[in-house]
Amino acid sequence: MKKITVAIADDHPIVISGLKSLMSLQPEIELVGDTADIELLPGLVEKYKPDILMLDISFSEKSGLNYIGSIKEKSPSTRVLVLTMHEELYLLREALSKGAAGFLSKRSIYEDLLYAVKSIINGGTYIHPLMAEKLAHTVYDGGSNDMNLSKDPEQIIWALLSRREQEVLIGVAKGLSNKEIGLQYDLSEKTVATYRLRGLAKLKISNKTDLLDLCLKLGYIK
Repeated sequence: MKKITVAIADDHPIVISGLKSLMSLQPEIELVGDTADIELLPGLVEKYKPDILMLDISFSEKSGLNYIGSIKEKSPSTRVLVLTMHEELYLLREALSKGAAGFLSKRSIYEDLLYAVKSIINGGTYIHPLMAEKLAHTVYDGGSNDMNLSKDPEQIIWALLSRREQEVLIGVAKGLSNKEIGLQYDLSEKTVATYRLRGLAKLKISNKTDLLDLCLKLGYIK
């Protein structure tokens, strides 16, 4: 099985060290490079062409977001997962409009990083749940037209779901029963049913056909 190659760009060595330790525990992930110097980032990406680049926003007086364009030029297949301590909605909008595939708060790195990696490597979009909720409200309210987003509304609303809700609904879309999904994630059938109903309500979807269409569109089912 081909490993997911990952590179890290963050101006805090302790963050890089922590990410390396976390990634080293995952046999399906291969760390190929890292840098704390934003000026070296384009060269790093060109050399390794990682599947995923974990990119911090703040580098002294420079923004990592301004480098997403050059990253995509050096390696069009590289998907960018933005890491940040800042949770302002305008930063999320800017990251998505520049082509980022994910936006993760450093507050939840250890809980959500691996799921974020797996989500975007499959062609999906990952947004930190608190930020996704704020952004989804603008979509529901018809306010997405002025946000200059490169993401479809469906991707943004999907990101509103919790990790477990997403996992359960992907299982449902694949045709698995509540029992089969429960065995996969060590959950009771009742708990699976709760996640299923809650997720469908958030998506405003009432049938399996629409759910399957959504999962196919977002890349969670091939």
